[in-house]
Amino acid sequence: MKNEAVIDASYLIEFIAFPTSERFLWLRKGHLFAPDVIRYEYNNFFCSSIDRLINVERKCNLIYSLGMQYVSIVGLEEEIRRLAISNKLTFYDASYLHIAMEKEIPIATYDKTLIQAAKKKNIELME
Repeated sequence: MKNEAVIDASYLIEFIAFPTSERFLWLRKGHLFAPDVIRYEYNNFFCSSIDRLINVERKCNLIYSLGMQYVSIVGLEEEIRRLAISNKLTFYDASYLHIAMEKEIPIATYDKTLIQAAKKKNIELME
């Protein structure tokens, strides 16, 4: 298993729900990348979830402990937009795919549309 991967919000939120699960052990050993917009995605989820007032600080600290590298997508909007349109993805999801393609590393996601697009682009998927 490679020690680098792009991680999307769906995978990260599942990790937060089950941080001690065996399937997520690789996260603590890997070098993780995500577009800087992931911060908005997971904070939006925390603010809108039922337990939004419970343990948000703990959840954020768990994310920070992963040492994820946030990749700026500033200046890449047109390229990511084209990728989104051609693969029927949201702009957010296309930004994850773009990073995986550029770095030639796997992507960790539970998003079905993103999984299909990654397969189409021959991007390895993390389980």
